[in-house]
Formats: sequence, structure tokens, C-alpha cells
Amino acid sequence: MHRDKKISEKSHPFILQDFIEAAEKKCGPNEWYDKCGTLKACEDRCNEDENEERDEEACLSRACPGPGVCMCDPGFYRNKNGKCVSKDDCEYDNMEFITFAPCEDRIFQKSALC
Repeated sequence: MHRDKKISEKSHPFILQDFIEAAEKKCGPNEWYDKCGTLKACEDRCNEDENEERDEEACLSRACPGPGVCMCDPGFYRNKNGKCVSKDDCEYDNMEFITFAPCEDRIFQKSALC
């Protein structure tokens, strides 16, 4: 046996690929690793417009071109910050918060607006 024989990509391409994928498999909370990467286009998102725009034909593909990607677990949705959240948390993702300046005029401080 040759112990000093180096492992090269040509002699063992799958070992190298497995090593690379193992480094990429670290996904966040509520995520799983899809080694093929083809399901990313099908992932549910908090933004409903993005869900309507997805290519359903691509979602049916069984090809495995890679690279791998982290996917949201079933029942979770990708928010605009890239995190996988529950449907309830998606509501916050779609809200716009408006901040009003404090009332400077004392006349208006008694009204319901201030």
C-alpha cells in the first residue's frame, strides 16, 4: 500500500466534492441542506409576489447540478433578511413602519393626532 500517495480531484472526485459539501452544510435555524440546489427556486417566501413569479416547471426538475443550498424547513418561509420564519412572522416582513415627528405646537397636543 502507498501511504504517501496524494488524493487528487482526478483520482477521487467524489471525495473532494463530499468534503466541499460538508463545509457548506451548515445551515441556519429552520433550514436543511439541499445538495442539488434545484429546489431554491421553489422555496416559499414571505413576499407573496415572489411566490407567484416562480417557475413551476423548474420546481419539477430532478436534475442535480449543484451547488448545494440551504432551504427553509417545511412550514417556514424565507423573509427579506434571508431567514426562515413562521407564517406569522412573515406579517412583520410585509409591514412598513412609519415614524411621526413629535408635536411641537402645544395647541395640537390635546388633539388625538398628538
